[in-house]
Amino acid sequence: MQTFLKYLLLVAVLMGLSGIVVSRRYGLTLPRPPGPRFDRQVRKDHLDALVKGEPQIVLIGDSTLIYGLDEQVFSRLTGRPAYSIGIQGSASAFWYLVLRNNILESPYKPPLLVIVFRDTILTAPGFRVQGSYFEPLDEYARHNEPLLLQLAFVNEMNPLERWADAYLPPYAARLDVRREIDTQIRYSILKWTGCDVQCADDSLETLYNGANLDPDAVTSAEEYLFTPEQLNFDRQVDRSFLPEMIRLTRENNIQLVFVQIKTLVRESQSADPLALAGYFTALRAYLERQAIPYLDFSSDERLKQEYFISPTHLSEFGKEVFTRLLAESIEPWLTLPR
Repeated sequence: MQTFLKYLLLVAVLMGLSGIVVSRRYGLTLPRPPGPRFDRQVRKDHLDALVKGEPQIVLIGDSTLIYGLDEQVFSRLTGRPAYSIGIQGSASAFWYLVLRNNILESPYKPPLLVIVFRDTILTAPGFRVQGSYFEPLDEYARHNEPLLLQLAFVNEMNPLERWADAYLPPYAARLDVRREIDTQIRYSILKWTGCDVQCADDSLETLYNGANLDPDAVTSAEEYLFTPEQLNFDRQVDRSFLPEMIRLTRENNIQLVFVQIKTLVRESQSADPLALAGYFTALRAYLERQAIPYLDFSSDERLKQEYFISPTHLSEFGKEVFTRLLAESIEPWLTLPR
């Protein structure tokens, strides 16, 4: 018993010392509100592109959009200049930030905004916001993002996590610690070979893109989209960014269209096909009540299995097919007045 008490005392002392060191290193003041902190810089590259090009159609999505749509061909088929914002590994939290802090901040606002999504991403605000996905969020986030913090982070925490985030410095600073470790791993070794930061970033991009590796296929994170909680649309919708994206586009006179792209993921991931079917039925009904167009290609037989190079990505020929299908299907909303 005495040995155990000494052990507890040692642990408490070490925790206290680590808390002091971490708090000083990262400027923590405890207790603090739970959730990460964003810097004050906001990346405005898409805002600049809108002002320069004045596209009439803007498309937002993850890598399925990158692999699934040819921007130039789409522009030619629709007769409207288009601008595609496809970000590998992005999800609804990121799309919300691009809409709020780039598109709506632009003096030029596109008449038509198309959100290309898959599976249950639209109502999964906590999907792809942690770890390496946090940095892109931080780039497009303002210093004060209460809705993002609440929906994507705080709502995803249990009471113990919220307490630890507020009172335990090592846990509260975990993102900063991880970022520092990642930086050391990513750049420190390569610098001895004469490869600087840009060289290292380019090399990693070549590894994942040029070598045709698929980050979507090598992670188990996809299972998150098919949990019973995520398949409950009525439970998730008001906890998601979907209502706010609809509100923001409506207030700014932008026609919003949701496009569900086909993937080969959900058949293998979903343990409850009935729940999945119920989710999409509820999503369709919700968007109909909001008078928001919903184009569903998730079961389109014209996008054949052989047109895919991975469970989530279309081949070059598949891209041609989907680009044509989307251009044809979106035609009714191209002539709507602003």
